[in-house]
Amino acid sequence: MRRVQGLWKRGEIWQYRVKLPKHIQNILGRQDINRSLRTRSYREAIKRCRSTAYHIDAYIKSVENLTNNHPAYNAPIHIPATFDERMQSLSLEVSASKTVTPTVTPTVTLSVSSTITLRQLFQQYMSDPKTKRSPKTVMSYENAIGVLIGIIGEDVTVADIDRFKCRQVQSVLLSLPTNASKRFPDMTYRDIVAMASEKRLTTLSARSVNKYMGLLSTLLRWAVNEGVIETNPSLGLTVADTVRKRDKRHPFSQHQLQRIFTAPLYAGCKDDGRSYYVPGDQRPRRARFWVPLIGLYSGMRLNEICQLGVGDCRQIEEVWCFVVTEDANTDVDKHLKTMNSERLVPVHPMLIRLGWIAYVRKAQQKKFKRMFPDIEPASTGYLSDTFSKFFSRFLKKSSAHAPKTSFHSFRHNFRDALRECDVRHEVGLALGGWASDGDRGSEAHNAYGGGYLVHALYDEISKIEYQGLDLIHLVVDRG
Repeated sequence: MRRVQGLWKRGEIWQYRVKLPKHIQNILGRQDINRSLRTRSYREAIKRCRSTAYHIDAYIKSVENLTNNHPAYNAPIHIPATFDERMQSLSLEVSASKTVTPTVTPTVTLSVSSTITLRQLFQQYMSDPKTKRSPKTVMSYENAIGVLIGIIGEDVTVADIDRFKCRQVQSVLLSLPTNASKRFPDMTYRDIVAMASEKRLTTLSARSVNKYMGLLSTLLRWAVNEGVIETNPSLGLTVADTVRKRDKRHPFSQHQLQRIFTAPLYAGCKDDGRSYYVPGDQRPRRARFWVPLIGLYSGMRLNEICQLGVGDCRQIEEVWCFVVTEDANTDVDKHLKTMNSERLVPVHPMLIRLGWIAYVRKAQQKKFKRMFPDIEPASTGYLSDTFSKFFSRFLKKSSAHAPKTSFHSFRHNFRDALRECDVRHEVGLALGGWASDGDRGSEAHNAYGGGYLVHALYDEISKIEYQGLDLIHLVVDRG
């Protein structure tokens, strides 16, 4: 194996030595600089020595620049421990000082400082081309970093963020009220915390705290990988979430479902605009009509439904199916939540009875790209954000609103219905795009090729029914 020049071992640990130019030897009072690479692996040592060589070279150049500007500065100087500590860092901060008393030149301090703040680190992280992020994710990150910087401080360098500071951030987040920056824009976060404690305001959930700490940990881990710092001081700083996953969102009750699907929008409204909740003789069948029904009978996520292209509902082996995919066949970017999300979902017989296929064919005739062109994208780029706001208002207008229920509750209704109908667990996972138990690969992937046949999936989803929910007033095909 070919050895890199300057690379050698002390015991089991690899070292890297650079011989200094003669004029630098005179100034530093030494012939070389040797640094431990702190690894037993030769492959890892190769990686680290490149970064170390770069920083040593930068240090040598800084010494040359100083001596060129101060010719009298030619006495040996001391390299403190900070140089050795930050040798792996892109934010090299080497400080060496020596008081000299030449005829004209006063005391001189050698200082090479290249520090990076959390905001600068965030900007570099977001510009990394290795990761693709949706507009919604970018917006979420930008909001979160604003909170983190507000707590840590605008001018605090990444190198100065230690374990103690990370715990301080976590402590402040645990006491921070919801929507703090919007509700109290002119107050510091520490003042907000004090005021929130005094007034006993509702504070962030464990999930929200972990979201902020997760971003901080992600940034610091990235900084380690880039050589900015040596270790991630925020590792493991998470908050136990005492709310069970199943309790965060509830399914709609039978009473709520009946109120939703007998509201004026379904029973007859004045119009499909602002008067959708006013009784009338109009029965529009656009996104507002179809999206909740598809959610109830397919278990699809709101964004999966809203971003459907016209070509995403088609016959496969003579079975009408929703094809949940990120394939770019619409005029907006499509996003799926997880790898398991890509799947086939047969169209439930009830949706066919309600006239869904006729709607699809009409969309094809009009040469629509998206199944629901009446849904406008939100500023996040997501169609679902626009519909979600509408649906929240709709629940209140139809007197169907209840705590811990939202559009996502349809997905809980669907999963409960799968259980009640004794649909096989693995098939249910495939239909809903859920990860398998233990997160072992993608069960949903089995719906393709040699997995579950489309007819088998159709037979299972056809078993789903909702006792007590009467949709006879919406049925087109009553045969």
